[in-house]
Amino acid sequence: MKNNIIVLILAVLLIISIGFGVYSFQKSVKLEKLLQTKVQTLEGEKGALQQKLDKGLAYAESLDLLYEPVRKGMGLPTRYNISDVEWVSEFSRVTKAVGDDTLDGLLQEIQAGGSEASMATVRFMERAISGIADSLK
Repeated sequence: MKNNIIVLILAVLLIISIGFGVYSFQKSVKLEKLLQTKVQTLEGEKGALQQKLDKGLAYAESLDLLYEPVRKGMGLPTRYNISDVEWVSEFSRVTKAVGDDTLDGLLQEIQAGGSEASMATVRFMERAISGIADSLK
């Protein structure tokens, strides 16, 4: 009789421990799925933020190249050791890499020269700064 009670208590404890193990496993599986979903969401957000950051950096690089002739003309240290012809080529490449049609149009006006080039330069600066600000939002 005493042995039967001990066996019954052990059986009940075994069933409780198995039930607790199954419950804990199910909870950990649900938590793992939830965490995987959150990680995927964060990865997507990271990609979107990286694209915005890359776009802002592209605007900044085009603006930096726009200032290069000004630095050279004022006798300030220049960031790039390039000739005027190389500058035009690099400025065009970097501006086109931004993928902004308005900026491309302003680039064409700047390259055309003349009286409208100085106003296009100001509008280019405004557009680039606006693009940088948008990328930081």
